[in-house]
Amino acid sequence: MIGLEAHYSANDIETRILAAVRAAKLDPEQRLSPVELWNAPRRRL
Repeated sequence: MIGLEAHYSANDIETRILAAVRAAKLDPEQRLSPVELWNAPRRRL
């Protein structure tokens, strides 16, 4: 179970979220409202 806990550590989750924010060309230091996040440009997969 230790491997599972390490996989879902808070630091790992924060790193992944910040990487996604940067990939979306957003500034992680800028606070955005839910409406602004919803209207942010989206990449097509």
